[in-house]
Formats: sequence, structure tokens, C-alpha cells
Amino acid sequence: MSDRASSATPLLRSICPPAARPLQLFAILALFSTALPAAASTVVSWEYDQLKPAIAYSPQSQNHLVVWEDHHWGSGNDWDIYGRLVSNADIPVGSPFDVTSAYGNRQLAPDVAYNQSSAEFLVVWEDEFSTTDHDIYAQRLGSDGSVVGGRITITTLSNFESNPAVAYNPDDHVTVLFGDHMLAKAMVRSFAPRYAK
Repeated sequence: MSDRASSATPLLRSICPPAARPLQLFAILALFSTALPAAASTVVSWEYDQLKPAIAYSPQSQNHLVVWEDHHWGSGNDWDIYGRLVSNADIPVGSPFDVTSAYGNRQLAPDVAYNQSSAEFLVVWEDEFSTTDHDIYAQRLGSDGSVVGGRITITTLSNFESNPAVAYNPDDHVTVLFGDHMLAKAMVRSFAPRYAK
């Protein structure tokens, strides 16, 4: 969490109202030391559900990247990872954009981190290769949300890997934590994303 927000850094909170169907993402910008404002900006309001939001902040662009698991192309049939930039003023920047639909399969449970030295976001997700074999992949994005390089393979064991979490460390390496259901333990992989394939 330390690379996403500090006590002096604005925090963008995603709220999914429990009574609303379909679930939609909303954003509220606040400081840790102040109360949340009453109003929220809509990040996305497509049909069906948008679930499992994650967020990272770019001090260079002063934008947050919100990513989520999106079901809007078919109720339960096609799940992809989408993202949208949101400014420090709590205003969505541009339109929601696709991160993963070119890769087929269902993509689930995204997380995102920001690397200040390369001015890039890294989005990680769980990919449903089959109902019994899920894998973990990543994609680099520029601070403007543009795709940088190709998809990065984190793990493609014939196990069921899920729920990735990602963080950068000061030496420009990233650590991805994920669960391995077959081995019944958490696994970690660290690497320099600009050199990964």
C-alpha cells in the first residue's frame, strides 16, 4: 500500500453501492486527514458488472489509474480488465480503455502499481486458461494509459494461480504475490518489468 498512497498523498477510493445493479465504479478523492466528500465521480457505468477495482497514483502526471474486472461484453461470458485515468480533481480523464481483451480467455482480479523511475504503471491479473488452470500475467502502461511492450508472463504453471498483488521496490524491480491453490501457499516473483517477456 505504501507505493499507492501516503498520509500526504491524495487517495482515490472506489465505491460499489451494494443496492445498485449493475455494479458501477465511483471515485471519491480525499486526503487521509480529511473526511470524504459527499459527491462521487462516475468512473464507469456500463451495463453488467464492473468488479474488483484497484488503484495506483502517478505523481508525474498527477493522475490515478483505476483498473477493474469488467463483465460488460456479456453477462458472465467475457471478462476483461479495463482501466481509466482519474485526475487529482476527481475528474475522469479520457474514456475507459481495454487492457486485456486481445488475449482471449477471462481475465480476473487485477492489481496495479506505479514505477516513478520509468513513469509506468504495471497491471497484473489472473487469466482463466481453463476452469482448473488459472495463470498470472502483467502489462506495462505509460502514465497516460498507453500500452508499453507486450504481455508479461508471471506464471503459467499447470496449477490454479489467483489473486495477484503487485508492488515496486526502490531498485526498479517489481514483486508480484499470488496464491497457488494446488500447492496451497502464496508464491512470489520479483523481476525488472522492462526486461521481462
